[in-house]
Amino acid sequence: MKATVFQAEGSRQHRRSPAARPLAGLLVVALILAAGCHGGGSTIQREPHPDLYAEAVDAFLAAVGDGRYGDLHSTLIIMDGVTVLEAYFGGHRADERAPLYSVTKSFLSALIGLAIEDGAISTVDASIFISFPEYQGLALEDPRKLKITIGHLLAMTAGFEWDELSTPYDDRRNDYQKYLGSDDRIAFTLGLPLRHEPGRRVTYSSPLSQVLSSILTRATGMSAAEYAKTRLFSPLGIDDWRWSAHDRQTSVGEAGLYLRPLDMAKLGQLYLQRGVWQGEQIVPASWVDASITPRGTANRWNDYGYNWWLYSEVAAQHHLEGHDDIYYAVGRGGQFVWVLPYANTVIACTGWNESNGRWPESMLWDFLLPAIDR
Repeated sequence: MKATVFQAEGSRQHRRSPAARPLAGLLVVALILAAGCHGGGSTIQREPHPDLYAEAVDAFLAAVGDGRYGDLHSTLIIMDGVTVLEAYFGGHRADERAPLYSVTKSFLSALIGLAIEDGAISTVDASIFISFPEYQGLALEDPRKLKITIGHLLAMTAGFEWDELSTPYDDRRNDYQKYLGSDDRIAFTLGLPLRHEPGRRVTYSSPLSQVLSSILTRATGMSAAEYAKTRLFSPLGIDDWRWSAHDRQTSVGEAGLYLRPLDMAKLGQLYLQRGVWQGEQIVPASWVDASITPRGTANRWNDYGYNWWLYSEVAAQHHLEGHDDIYYAVGRGGQFVWVLPYANTVIACTGWNESNGRWPESMLWDFLLPAIDR
């Protein structure tokens, strides 16, 4: 069993220390009992790397075993395109498809960029009501809605009155529960009152991604799942996946994708390489750049791009050793894909911590960033 290599030889590198080479042999494959991870065996595969402190990785694995990061299912570190750590805890396995929850949004964002490249969607600046002429009456109550663009949906700056973060997702008072209970989710979303001028403020709103999924389907004639199979999954070698359907033609936009952790991490590697995969431009570099450009401030610690999160300068100074170029995808319960351009590294994890989905995030600055010598 060998470490997975994502990147072709000669791809770009970012480093302070000498060039690392993929090593032929497997350093360690160990079965351990991980206390604090609901029991069960854990599988650890490691590959030595001159820029990764083995002692820090050991300390991280010990912390996971002690239950420090709750119900963590997997953690992967990919440096220079080589998987240097692939760990599955509590009986979880490499071939197990994980629910990505809102990491789905970042995959959907890539598909929107591809649809623009294909000419199916004209521009991110197009009004969303062009795709929904039957709902234009919903804008009569507030003509500002006609200014809402595809870019606003991607950036979570549509301006609708919305709150899905103040109460648990399964609480009936949560706006998301009201959305799920509606007869027509697109009409429900577009009918929401505006609180802000479109483009002015980031308000995290999952239904905007369902609108995006519907726009993609109307533009391409395919569901997001069908379009992804041809334009994204096949080029990336992703052949074991499931994408839930909202209806017979439309994929769930905000949280419907299931992938193996290593396949989830491929999106981060693809974006790290500015859309290039094994020498082929899969996603336009310009779309990658646009997606990780801050479109607004989400909170003190985070900015937001096109369905990608970016750490703020405050977060960089307080937690990230000053590195201000890290961006990431995140899903409910603790699904993360972090991209570290300065270190040519991708880190991903899956898990389930319903009460604190951000819990695994602290392992990034507790152990994983300090483990990387770049």
